Amino acid sequence: MQEKLTKLLEILLSPAYEEAVTFLLVMHHTQPAFKAACVPLANDPFIELAKESIGKAVFKNSKPKFGGQEFMEYPAAGLVHGAMILESCNVVLLFFREQAIGVAAIYRPAGKCEYLRITKLAEDDKAFATGAFVPNDGSVN
Repeated sequence: MQEKLTKLLEILLSPAYEEAVTFLLVMHHTQPAFKAACVPLANDPFIELAKESIGKAVFKNSKPKFGGQEFMEYPAAGLVHGAMILESCNVVLLFFREQAIGVAAIYRPAGKCEYLRITKLAEDDKAFATGAFVPNDGSVN
């Protein structure tokens, strides 16, 4: 399992970070031990911050219309993952707490998909140019 989690983190750290969403979905389907080790996560400061950040960055609204959520955490790695509905869009989100890095995939009703990188960067680092970027100020870690 550690190999898969390491690979997922490597993907998130790469310019092709969008591929992490597909990798996680495949893990859920092919790794029953991973799925069994995850615990439900109903309320968490990170999820609330994600709603607000995605609302601001994607929908230009810090209080987007919310339609429900289902999140889990793989506690051994601090990996929060799940889905929610914001502004009638399906949003898949994954985030490693300790490394403060993640990605959200926003699936629009018309079939368009946008990716939002969620990470904490050092002062001299730059966000990858292939998508929207929301800095994590560390308040959820």
